[in-house]
Amino acid sequence: MIGTAYDVSMTAYKRIIEGYTLDETKLPTNAIGTLTDTKQTVTYHYIFNKESGNTTDTNQGNTGKPTAQKTTSSKNSKNFPKTGETATHSILYLSGSLIILNGLVYLRRNKTN
Repeated sequence: MIGTAYDVSMTAYKRIIEGYTLDETKLPTNAIGTLTDTKQTVTYHYIFNKESGNTTDTNQGNTGKPTAQKTTSSKNSKNFPKTGETATHSILYLSGSLIILNGLVYLRRNKTN
């Protein structure tokens, strides 16, 4: 609501990003303020750690606010179908096999009669 005070300077709003460290020298000047009818953006700056896996902010005392989640390697993740794409190959093979099997049974019965 316009006119409501906000404060995003607390630790809960400073995200933990694997491989990056929050740049304490470039903290936003508008982290505390009042909402207005114009667009407001609060930007935190992070520095890339040359050594992978270094994070200095452990976000202890979390107040229940969402934190950044670690991403998993795509090597371990399953490939899901894209929108509109279905897994029809197995259904196609199964139905084709059933048609062939039924045809063989039909021919065998007609051959003996």
